[in-house]
Amino acid sequence: MGVVRPAFQRPTQVEVPSVSAAEIQRGADSIGPAGSGWITRHWAELLIACAGVLVYLDSFQGAFVYDEINFITNNPTIRRLWPLWPTMLAPINVNRPLIGLTNAINYAISGLNPWSYHAVNLIIHVAGALALYGIVRRTLESGQLAGRFGKNATGLSAVVALIWMVHPLQTQSVTYVMQRCESLMGMFYLVTVYCSIRSLKSEKKNLWFAAAVTACACGMLSKQVMVTAPILVLLYDMSFAGLSIKELLRRRWPLYAGLVATWGLLAGTIVAAPVNDTAGFAVRSISGLDYCKSEFAVIFYYMRLAFWPSPLCLDYSGWPQARGMAQVIPYAVGNGVLVAASIWAMVRRRPAGFLGLSFFLIISVSSSIMPFSDLVFEHRMYLPLAPLVALVVLTSYWAGERILQSLRNTIGVEGKRIALVMATVVVVILGFATARRNIDYRSRFTMWKDVVSKRPDNARAHNNLGEILAERDDLDGARAEFYEAVRLNPDFFEAQFNLGNALAMAGQFRQAEGHVIEALRIDPQKLEAHFALGTILTVLGETKGSIDEFAMVVKGKPDFAEAHRRLGLALEKEGRIAEAKEEYDAVLRLKPDWPGLRDHIGALQ
Repeated sequence: MGVVRPAFQRPTQVEVPSVSAAEIQRGADSIGPAGSGWITRHWAELLIACAGVLVYLDSFQGAFVYDEINFITNNPTIRRLWPLWPTMLAPINVNRPLIGLTNAINYAISGLNPWSYHAVNLIIHVAGALALYGIVRRTLESGQLAGRFGKNATGLSAVVALIWMVHPLQTQSVTYVMQRCESLMGMFYLVTVYCSIRSLKSEKKNLWFAAAVTACACGMLSKQVMVTAPILVLLYDMSFAGLSIKELLRRRWPLYAGLVATWGLLAGTIVAAPVNDTAGFAVRSISGLDYCKSEFAVIFYYMRLAFWPSPLCLDYSGWPQARGMAQVIPYAVGNGVLVAASIWAMVRRRPAGFLGLSFFLIISVSSSIMPFSDLVFEHRMYLPLAPLVALVVLTSYWAGERILQSLRNTIGVEGKRIALVMATVVVVILGFATARRNIDYRSRFTMWKDVVSKRPDNARAHNNLGEILAERDDLDGARAEFYEAVRLNPDFFEAQFNLGNALAMAGQFRQAEGHVIEALRIDPQKLEAHFALGTILTVLGETKGSIDEFAMVVKGKPDFAEAHRRLGLALEKEGRIAEAKEEYDAVLRLKPDWPGLRDHIGALQ
């Protein structure tokens, strides 16, 4: 039998309940535009998390390669997790208390096995990527951008987050364990912005205010770059909230006041921290003005790495300073043009203006007037990379959409498929490059060999490679690296000192003496160099000189038993028996079971 179809009837009038504009907006916020519902959004979040794990899972085999030796391996303050305050406020940790705390948590989990440190770094990085995804998606779904990008907001924001997360430039902030301070600060920075965005339309705005301020406070306790977060939140609101500055201050002053108050925490950590001769205005290797002039070119180098991340290098020590105006003016003008264009676009409420200013605002902390002993470090691009990626992705989408609209009637191009393929190719290529880069972090030898190959004029890299070769008993290779480090930088204390020790181990004591003396010229306060020189002079038969050196060591470090013993032997050789006995007694007070020493003292009676 056929289906009986009812005759055509006029539709029955249905009463539509009254719905306020606020309720409509809340509904839109809860389900998003077409194609960005709960399932799609959360599948995107799962994809981001899985991609991060897949790309960085191999990094768990990474070793402690550089600063970790001082801040983790040789840092006794992280050996106890409770109570928290001694760890967080120890002099070595006090300028970044949360880094000391998280390192203590890792030590409680795995001791000095690096796997848990890498696992926590990965969790931080994935959380940051998810926060970035949320920021971009909610921005594209609201206000002036909803009409242009809203229907594909989930896909576009996922692409931005994925590219940012798997970009090889991020490896120094994720796989290099001690740059957790950069990634942890970055995560809290992004969470701060996300929570402030949520507070714009939420009925629980005070809760989101509190969450934003808490995240901002945690960021301030992680790294000083967080100082720009309150300013960036205001810039975001000015760009996308659709309100005047007067109205923003009236409605959101508790948020802004809370964010600004967290500057007090940052100021406290700076005041409490010991003087740092590698960062801040205590740096002696370069003035603030010279640093600023050099950073104009460095910023363009960072941007080049964002688009072509090769070669990547852990240590850029020896990067040349900008000397003449010819090396400064072109890059200064280029930066000035980009900043001016960003301000112009910001004034005209163009999203590109906010993204451009975000980049320069975040990077200004490490690339402006405050000097650092190192001109270049890739981890400084961890956060500034986000607005660059967003700008490129959204601009590419906007341009591609217009090109495809002009071609659709003639060749029927499927725009979404092309965009999906292109985004997948970019993410896969960057992910493979990141996985490949993680291999370089598997051992200190591999990493410093890589740095030397990419930056052969880097004295610090040659010195560090030499130390590793010495640990491997490759003394010939170690001496060659130390010689090269000294040639590149004759005023490098560690290289001169290490070369002196290496020559002494090879029996070349007269040459060793010269290099240790040169090391002491560079830094006369280094007790290890005085001890080494005393030992060399003893072998050379210059006992009086060795007495002076060992005496200086025991004066500066009274609990150094071996220095007391060697001073005693030198005094004994000079016939100063009573003084020698005093030094031997000092040894026994420190180490009562020193083999044979009591018998030796008895023989002197």
